[in-house]
Amino acid sequence: MRRILLIIFSLAIATGAADPQRSAELERAYQDMVTAQRALEDARQRRDRQAPNPGKDTDYFDRQRSLEREVALKQWRYDQARERWTALSARPS
Repeated sequence: MRRILLIIFSLAIATGAADPQRSAELERAYQDMVTAQRALEDARQRRDRQAPNPGKDTDYFDRQRSLEREVALKQWRYDQARERWTALSARPS
């Protein structure tokens, strides 16, 4: 997935080289997308690492619910960043 994004990003930068502002916008959008993707992966790992501890862990379900909400929020942020980057890269120079 990252390779594909990098190739698309490289092509977008190459075609938009005539407009430095557009290139900067694309770069920023790409960085936002990568940051959001990493945050999403981290949140998923935290959620998946969570294991119940019977007898000692009475608030397991509350923590699990909280982790699920965090994953959903990170997914939304990633989707927003990806849509922004896609819109910028599809815009004619």
